Amino acid sequence: MPDEQRPAATETEEQQRPLSRTSALRYGIDLVSLDIIYGWAYDPADPKRRVELELLMDDQVVCRVAADRFRQDLLDAGIGDGCAGFVIRPPRAFMAGVAARVRLRDAATGLDLPEASTLLVDPEADFDATAGAFINRLVDNACRRARDLFDLSAITESLVAALRRVEDARLAMGEPESPVEAAMLRLLGGLEPIRLPEFDNPEVSVIIPVHNKFALTHACLASILNHLPERSFEVIIVDDASTDETLLAPVAFSGCVRVLRNSRNLGFVGSCNAGAAAARGRYLFFLNNDTLMRPGWLDALVESFEYDPRIGVAGSRLLFPDGKLQEVGGIIWRLGDGWNWGRNQDPDDPRFLYMRDADYVSGAALMIERALFEKLGGFDMRYAPAYYEDTDLCFRVREAGRRVVVQPASSIIHLEGQSNGTDVNGPGLKRYQKINHRKFYERWRDVLASHRMNGEMPELEAERTVRQRALFIDDSVPTPDKDAGSNAAVTHMKLLQRLGFKVSFVPADNMAKIEPYTSALQKRGIECLYHPYVQSMEWLLRRSGMSPDLVYIHRFGNASRYLGMVRRHWPRSRIVYCVADLHFLREEREAALRGDAEAAAAAARLKREELSLIAAADCCIVHSPAEAELLARLVPDAQVEVVPWPVTPRPVQKPFAERSGTAFIGSFQHPPNIDAVLWLGSEIRPLLGDLRVAIYGSHVTPAVQAEHRGNIEVRGHVPGLADALHRHRSTVAPLRYGAGIKGKVLESFAHGLPCVMTPIAAEGLHLPAPLTWLVAEDAAGIAERLRRLEEDEALNAELSAAGLAFIRERFGEETTGAAMRAALTKAGFLL
Repeated sequence: MPDEQRPAATETEEQQRPLSRTSALRYGIDLVSLDIIYGWAYDPADPKRRVELELLMDDQVVCRVAADRFRQDLLDAGIGDGCAGFVIRPPRAFMAGVAARVRLRDAATGLDLPEASTLLVDPEADFDATAGAFINRLVDNACRRARDLFDLSAITESLVAALRRVEDARLAMGEPESPVEAAMLRLLGGLEPIRLPEFDNPEVSVIIPVHNKFALTHACLASILNHLPERSFEVIIVDDASTDETLLAPVAFSGCVRVLRNSRNLGFVGSCNAGAAAARGRYLFFLNNDTLMRPGWLDALVESFEYDPRIGVAGSRLLFPDGKLQEVGGIIWRLGDGWNWGRNQDPDDPRFLYMRDADYVSGAALMIERALFEKLGGFDMRYAPAYYEDTDLCFRVREAGRRVVVQPASSIIHLEGQSNGTDVNGPGLKRYQKINHRKFYERWRDVLASHRMNGEMPELEAERTVRQRALFIDDSVPTPDKDAGSNAAVTHMKLLQRLGFKVSFVPADNMAKIEPYTSALQKRGIECLYHPYVQSMEWLLRRSGMSPDLVYIHRFGNASRYLGMVRRHWPRSRIVYCVADLHFLREEREAALRGDAEAAAAAARLKREELSLIAAADCCIVHSPAEAELLARLVPDAQVEVVPWPVTPRPVQKPFAERSGTAFIGSFQHPPNIDAVLWLGSEIRPLLGDLRVAIYGSHVTPAVQAEHRGNIEVRGHVPGLADALHRHRSTVAPLRYGAGIKGKVLESFAHGLPCVMTPIAAEGLHLPAPLTWLVAEDAAGIAERLRRLEEDEALNAELSAAGLAFIRERFGEETTGAAMRAALTKAGFLL
């Protein structure tokens, strides 16, 4: 440091500096650092002597320096002739390792200058034996002075963090193993370190409060690694002042895992709130460490919130290690006692496999939106350290107008009692279950007054929020990715749910559970009844103890078999018959197309039967306004309502230049689609030139497959319709007979593709201009329009925009929901 920047010495300051009682020296130490040591030394007994100083590092003399530099500040202070300053630079050059104990002494007397005695640490030095010895000394000092484990927390966390950095460096080098990893295995009792994937913006924060029992925590995270979700997540382990291997959690777990350590034991409630305060995700998932994940554990919970924005809390289904059901949501009785719904029951029983409202879900696996959790103030600390905090939170969420649901598609094994024991009368944490029961009851006694007493009619208590029940009957489980009828069935079930119905579904023709379609309904809260738990539709009608308020029968075949049976066994139930499309009308048109008199006679018989069923139902739902007009003439006394199904816009994103050709979509279990493809191949194909046509659809028949030649390619079923349609510039619907509105036309418009169609395909849609241009009477008109759409980008874009606008206006969820509400209100189903 230049002399002019040194602080000036004064006689007063000099006199206040500590002096060796055995030395006549006066001195001052201005700075001791890695780069410089400077100060002054003066012997008033011998003013002409220039004091020589020795620099010692770890008791070894490394250099000598004379205090003979002139300093104006010393002269001004009357310290000799001012020539008493000294400078040593850089001290780090004399260090043998990362740290050294530094001393200065008078070479003549061997006496120290105490102010210069200090420890120098070089943060840029390489790690060597001296660094290790230095760390060991610090650890020894900390251990010697510690009064309890908390006094060791700081050094423990620092050492663990250092080990983690070494391990990260090893992984970055791509080294398969290291001494650190071997040491970790020994420290962790042979348990492997776990590294989870990392995410910049996690959607879910998984919060795991822990106190000791490291093996449980390790098994929990290992199960997460074995069943990684599709959603992004982070794991926050809140170490509640553990004393076992959990201290090593920061080095045992890495990736998206963060470890927070409480300086004192806060209990479950405090630890959960601490974890939530550090969370980054939109959703918080509170998870016990005595749990093991199963497939879908996280994704299904997040999807629940997406199904219904009214959901505030979603919990998992909990299983015992042997696979038996532990609980699927809970009941709270009038006096505040809890009941695990489904405990020790068959986990495959359909009663326990659909999303439903519950009084509470266990905090062992509970998800809530972070914003809602913060708004409610987190878990209430009145329940600290644990028990009833989860139940109280669920009641507060419901009080705020949100739903509390259990989602069985999220299944987790819970090693019940491993964390806190099972004895509520013992001295352990479990005793707070009894203590907090009283607190909970006092807080919520007014709400609980409407609940039944303990054990009374649990089946009804488990469905406390249900006000109206609807049974939906169809041939088989709907497959909405394969046919429009299934799509209509699923969306109408959802509309009934939105109107407040608890919906149960029965596949009356085969009584089969068919995946993934059955589970998809259950995840959305639709109870599915199937064999062997329900033997048949007749068995259900005879044995059900409670008749539904509404029975929705989908399609003619089911109405012909079950409408009368429902009337006989459930006389109080109101019946909705959805025709899907008028079967007799489709059969009449096919008979006329073929010129088949016998088929025409069969269609006439079918017409009489179908019209009688429509008259017998309390309400008949059709999708097509044209069919409603026809039925108004044929069955004037019937209650006929038009309720289409909602269609979601999925507009194409690929530029026009990156797409080509046209497409046909439809299930080939439906005869009009087979006829359409055959006519496309025989009459329209020759007029298309080099325009290519892709045929998409399930259950391809040999006749359809035979058209796979030339410019027609039969591609069959595709799981994602958007991936298929977005390759093309248009679609075609060359239907020559049929009934109802056509899902293929609606899906084409919804995906941003103009659809060239026959009048039969356009029936009931009441297309606005300019979409009417897409309707062609014959093969030549269809071919001409398809070629135009392939070549004219501006026209294609205009019709694409018009089609999307048509879907949004006529087939949006609000529009179709209002139509369903109006239909059921007119028929007396809704007040």
